[in-house]
Amino acid sequence: MKLYLPRSHKTENLGSVPVKAPDQPQQPIPGTVLVVEDEPIVRMVIVEALREHGATVLEAEDGNEASTILNSPVAIDLLVTDVGLPGITGQRVAEIARSLRPDLKVMFLTGYTCNAVLDKELLAPHTHDF
Repeated sequence: MKLYLPRSHKTENLGSVPVKAPDQPQQPIPGTVLVVEDEPIVRMVIVEALREHGATVLEAEDGNEASTILNSPVAIDLLVTDVGLPGITGQRVAEIARSLRPDLKVMFLTGYTCNAVLDKELLAPHTHDF
């Protein structure tokens, strides 16, 4: 993963920046989330963050494993999938999920620009990028 930030040429010391606590405590994430990510470290970070916020998390390292879980009777409230999975792509995993569970919400993740990897015509209606 690479993170690009603008360079500052200022030389003054900005000191420490106070961190403001949230006005309201964060709400726990209810339900079960299926996380599909082929990079183990990225998957671990996502899973840990979701669990820290109260979600029950199922993990899959590829589309085949995700398909097996989706075909099972286990309840799933949200699918979080990497777009660029080897084999069965994240878009195909979402198609499978929506055919089996039409009301399932899907969140796509990618390390690339949205336009480079997401074919808007292949995505379901009401899909938005942020």
